[in-house]
Amino acid sequence: WSAKGALQDLEGQWTEKSKAGEQVYTIADGQIKTPGASPTEISAASDGSFAAKLSGTQHKGSLKNGELQWEGDDGDATTWIRWSAKGALQDLEGQWTEKSKAGEQVYTIADGQIKTPGASPTEISA
Repeated sequence: WSAKGALQDLEGQWTEKSKAGEQVYTIADGQIKTPGASPTEISAASDGSFAAKLSGTQHKGSLKNGELQWEGDDGDATTWIRWSAKGALQDLEGQWTEKSKAGEQVYTIADGQIKTPGASPTEISA
């Protein structure tokens, strides 16, 4: 068992399962990084659990079925799932139109771009 190896299994982007995509957390180099906030240290224990201070409260986490389940000292519990901006964009792929002008202008979302006839594609990101 290696704490470093256990933490490497968590590396990547995560989001709260109940609010997918609203807040994205990046776990890398033994830290949880959130836009607009200072990085938070995360540690691994030999029993397979993880510890971190989230929103000012100490939490214990465990990886179960690919989900990171957190329980705080205050009884607060939350579940994080892996986040993929590419996956989020794939959910948007297809043809779209404005509700108030249905069918007048058709926009196509594909390959991370909004494409409109007669215009240059516009890059989008999640």
